[in-house]
This record gives sequence, structure tokens and C-alpha cells, in this order.
Amino acid sequence: MRLSNETMCLILAALGQEASVCATGEKEWGNPFGDDEQPVPETGWRTTALAEGRRLWFQMCVVRAQPDALPSAELDEATEAVYRHLVAVNAAVRNQDSHLWPRRVLTSVRQAVTSSRVDSATSNLHAADVVVSRYLQEQDLVARLPRLISQVEKAFLPEDPRRIEVVQRLSPAGEGRVKHLYPTDRHLYVQTLYSVNDIDEQQLTRLRRFRNQVVVWTLGLTILGIALAVVGLNAPEAIKLCFTTQQPDPQSGVVQTIMQCPMGGAAPSDGDIPVVLLLGLVGAALSVALGLRLTPSTSTPYGVPAALLFLKLPCGALTAVAGLLLIRGEFVPGFSAIDSPEQIAAYAVLFGFAQHLLTRLVDLRGKEVVDKISNSEPPPPDKRQPGADTPAAPKPRATSLRAFRNSNGNTISLH
Repeated sequence: MRLSNETMCLILAALGQEASVCATGEKEWGNPFGDDEQPVPETGWRTTALAEGRRLWFQMCVVRAQPDALPSAELDEATEAVYRHLVAVNAAVRNQDSHLWPRRVLTSVRQAVTSSRVDSATSNLHAADVVVSRYLQEQDLVARLPRLISQVEKAFLPEDPRRIEVVQRLSPAGEGRVKHLYPTDRHLYVQTLYSVNDIDEQQLTRLRRFRNQVVVWTLGLTILGIALAVVGLNAPEAIKLCFTTQQPDPQSGVVQTIMQCPMGGAAPSDGDIPVVLLLGLVGAALSVALGLRLTPSTSTPYGVPAALLFLKLPCGALTAVAGLLLIRGEFVPGFSAIDSPEQIAAYAVLFGFAQHLLTRLVDLRGKEVVDKISNSEPPPPDKRQPGADTPAAPKPRATSLRAFRNSNGNTISLH
């Protein structure tokens, strides 16, 4: 089949090749992603958003090139809407900031906290996807049904009427597949896609807020740890982490009370608290290293698993100081007196490692929030249903009982 110049122009513009403007009828649109001269930062969500946007623009161009396309006025409006959404995606993906570096730094920090670029790219991609879905060919829309049903089953509760209607009307029944979509089915698909995308954006908002809370707590605990170190450097007597022990004098044999401090001295020094904080940080770092094995990898934005791991570091440092204070105050029964600076260091590392007992609840909350995000990743092996990877055996065809007479007059039944 020979493609027309108009079709080739549309496809080349969608793929970002030589054609920069494609004209159809009285309208013309350039490449919504520019001339690609400005490089895209190598970030997961940016490359994914750019690829998804190119795919949607290509699908819209293919829809326009179909011989049985709708009237051009309606398609022009739809193409214009998709074009504007993808231009917004391109602006969110690329760092187009011409201000001086102090303002760029402040803008980057604000955007990191609010994640305005991620939200803009996600909402515009979803809006463009809804518009494109209204004009897809029937076979293309049918191919999308399994993904939509998977998203519906994850976004809606089993008793939700929207889920029930979609599963009943759009799911393949028995051996056959959906071969024809009525206009009402297409409208149901578009509205369901809009609802699923809206829920996905709400979940991403919750995920971003949770990430911001974790970051705020991490910064707050870090500032608190720095404040403790400053107090220890300037007023060593204010917070004592020394322990007394009874030891006999090697010459006279008289039992003496000796004070053991983290720095090895017989009196509090300005380095006691900073050393304990550092040892607690070491224990927390070991806990983070071991926790990386159990941290699930995810394609969701905002880096929630990494934020949770960073939270453990200041928690470990502060837990080391708090744990030694509790032992020194004899608040925890069963602990014997600490006899040497080496034991103080060992307890500090142990308390720093044990911070995961406190942060475990935060980890569980983060996992719960991340799991609610709609994605196409397969579930973990322990959550898969038995036989989910094995295709169902075809149902036996129903047979009917028929009877006829042969030439001898006998009745023969066939099943």
C-alpha cells in the first residue's frame, strides 16, 4: 500500500524526524516535542513520559490518516487538544528555565517538593490518552481492553458498580473475544479510562504527600542530631554519656569508682556525643545496607523507598544517644554496668542498628501507599493466584442429540 504525502508527513512528525510541520486540510501542527535539540535529563519518569507522549501523538496521526475518519472539523479540534496536552508534557519533561542560577536552584527545590513537573506530565498524558481513545479504530480499542480491565480491577472495589459494569460488558466471555464494540461500549471505555486515570492521579498525590512527610521528618531529625552534637561540643556536662564502674586499685587493692566515657577519658569531654552519634549512624547504615535486599524495586515516581532508607540514618544516630541515656538512668532493667569505652561503642552501634524496630511501621505505611499506585508490573510470587500463569483450558463444546433412521429402519442416535 502506498502512503500519501500527507500520511508520511503525519508519521514523520509523530516520530520527530525531518518533517517539522504536517498539514491536513486547513490545519497544520508541528512536532509537539520540538526539534529535540535540547537534551532530556536522564530521569526515569522523564524518558517514560516522553515516550508515552510520542506514542499518543503517533496514534492520533494514524487516526487522522484513516480513510474512514470522522469529519475533519471534529478531528481538528481533537488533534488540537492532543497537541496542546503534549506540548505541556514536553515543557514539563525538559528543564526550560532561563533564570539565573540562584533562582534556578530555588525553583528546582520547589519543584522537587511539590513535584509540579511530574503532576503536569501525568495529568496531560492522561488527558491526551482519553482524547485519543475516542477516535481509535475498533481493533485498536479491543486490544486495549485487557489493560483497562486490569486497571479497573486494581482501582475499584469488587462491589463497585463501575467495575461490575465494565467487567460484564467489556470482558471476553467464554471462548470468544469481544469482536464488536457498540457506540455505548466506546463511551463506557472512555469514561472508565477517565475514572481510572483520575484515581491514579489521586494516588500519586497521596504518594507525593507521604514522601514529603518522610523528607520533612528526615530533615528535622538531622537538625536535631546536629543540635545535640553542638551541645556536646560546647557543654559536655549537659548530657553525660559516661558510666561508673567499681575497680580495685592494682597497688593498694582498694575498690575505686572509675568513670568510663565514650572518648576513653575519666570525665565528660566535648567529643562524647559526636562520637556516639557517629557510631549510631554506622549502625543505621549497616541496617540500610541489609534492608536494600528486602526493598522492592518500583517504577513509581517520587523515590519513596529511597526516602524511607534515608530516614533510618538520623534515626539511628539519635537512637544511639537515647539508648545510652536510658541505660545510664537505669530505666531499662537487666542491663549491667558498662565497664569500658569499647562497650559504650558497641552499644551505640547496636542501638543505631535497632532503629529499624521504630521505622518499621513507617516502612509498612510506605509499602501500602506504593502498592495502591496503578501500574502494569506483575504481582509478587506470593500474591499470585494459583494457575494465573497457566492459560485456562478451552471449554468443551456443547453437543446436541440427533436421531435418524438408516436404510434398515433402525434408529441411530448421534451425540
